[in-house]
Amino acid sequence: MLLDFQILQELGFLEYTKGVALISGPDCEWYKLLEAEIQAYYTGPDSFWNPDGKAEDGCGRFFGNAWWVPFPPTLVFILPFGAFVLFY
Repeated sequence: MLLDFQILQELGFLEYTKGVALISGPDCEWYKLLEAEIQAYYTGPDSFWNPDGKAEDGCGRFFGNAWWVPFPPTLVFILPFGAFVLFY
């Protein structure tokens, strides 16, 4: 209960409500399939993310770790030089 309240404070009511609706609302089955696909194909220690989609030298900087946070549904991509990107 306390953790839910902390998440609510951090996200704000609107984003928290969106997360709850996604994991328990009418799109719940679709969300579960999406979550399974993300965990199967897009997470782990050798993930690749290129924000521009352009091929360039030094592409090693686009490899990092990607982890799935179930609530609020978020994909966290941590780059090797310490930066991170959130997809929610």
